[in-house]
Amino acid sequence: SKGGTAITWFAPGAPHAAVYAPVFVDAAAVPAPLSRGSLFVATDDSMWWAVTKIANWMRANVFHLAIADVQRAQRDLEPDLYDRAWATASSSPSSSSSKDQFHVDVGTKLLDAWHRLFTV
Repeated sequence: SKGGTAITWFAPGAPHAAVYAPVFVDAAAVPAPLSRGSLFVATDDSMWWAVTKIANWMRANVFHLAIADVQRAQRDLEPDLYDRAWATASSSPSSSSSKDQFHVDVGTKLLDAWHRLFTV
């Protein structure tokens, strides 16, 4: 929590195959890609399915080699997300609309990054 703004870090699916996303607890909505997903219908707009695809790819390949690609992507994304989340929380005023826009940006960035990771 920073300045009364609580942030939870969420990773859908298998944590070893995901990137943790900051989610403002008091925002009007969570990032759309983090709120979508069904066990019965695979979709490209769901972070859960993007992570599941990566986790399945890791299990089907040599895990100790595949994990290096995932960890590199995690190291590339998570520090920037951390900095941006705290900057948004510290902004004056940290309005619901700025948090909602942050969620849109984060959801889009993570979903795109995980789809790109799978196509590498």
